[in-house]
Amino acid sequence: MNNFLELKNISKYFNIDKKIKVLKNLSYNFDKGKMYSLMGPSGSGKSTLLNLISLIDRPSLGSIKFNDKLVNFSKNKNNDIPKNEETRKYNKDIHIAEYEQNEKISSLNNNARQFQNEFTLIENYEKNNNKYLVEIHKKFTLAVACILFTLVGAPLGILVRKGGITIASALSITFFLIYYILLIWGEQLADRALLDPAIGSWMPNIVLFIVGLIILFLSDKKN
Repeated sequence: MNNFLELKNISKYFNIDKKIKVLKNLSYNFDKGKMYSLMGPSGSGKSTLLNLISLIDRPSLGSIKFNDKLVNFSKNKNNDIPKNEETRKYNKDIHIAEYEQNEKISSLNNNARQFQNEFTLIENYEKNNNKYLVEIHKKFTLAVACILFTLVGAPLGILVRKGGITIASALSITFFLIYYILLIWGEQLADRALLDPAIGSWMPNIVLFIVGLIILFLSDKKN
């Protein structure tokens, strides 16, 4: 057997409001003496896999073997045995207490980077989720907007009928541009997780509805 490292059915997920799966049923054998590269887009789980291989983190499911020895994740100290024994062979001149202290500091730094990577990954998942929610809301908001433009256009035509087609056309274009700007602005805020997707999608319709009621009241008062 030339397998230096064996991953079998590795899965990793996090419970933040809901279960977020980062790795699922990953199996692979790494041969001793060979060179490997890990590539993938941002958020694909590269850092998580490296942390599992280096025993900084533990998998949710599955097993890891070093030199056909199963890593026991139920005991944290056992996780460092393959790493520490190999390291100490090449660092005999380093004092054990100093070495262990450096190991603890290195482990804390790795844990801090791991937490930062995981929070970044969760934030990316939330942003992607918001984009899908915005698209779902847009299917309804654009349909409702057609009704609201009728609500605004009819009383607006009554108010400016003396101004002719020029003023009516200018006001119509102005209302459309304002609605479009609010729509794009709300969508961008929701995509960046700065605003709730429902509020960002429906905000232009709410503004248009309020303006329509005001114009309807003014036209009724004028008549």
